[in-house]
Amino acid sequence: MHELDGLRTRIDSIDEQIIQLLAERFRVTEDVGLIKKRYQLQAVDPQREAAQAENFRALARAHQLNPDLVQHIFSCVIQEVVSRHRILSITPEK
Repeated sequence: MHELDGLRTRIDSIDEQIIQLLAERFRVTEDVGLIKKRYQLQAVDPQREAAQAENFRALARAHQLNPDLVQHIFSCVIQEVVSRHRILSITPEK
């Protein structure tokens, strides 16, 4: 069972790294949202999203992951980003 404990510890560490990277991604997309607000750009950029989707699927295949799963995960992330950008767009400047 020691092997199992060691693997679970590694999984916990990887999960923490994923969450840290996700937090960093949201901080960067917050800056993107502020720039979009400044220039009165739409929260949604269909061309960018299509390019990202293609890239996510290619990366998934390159890493032997299910492209549909990776696309689903990033669709959730992008939905949250767009939601935050919409909120930013109507929030008064400080």
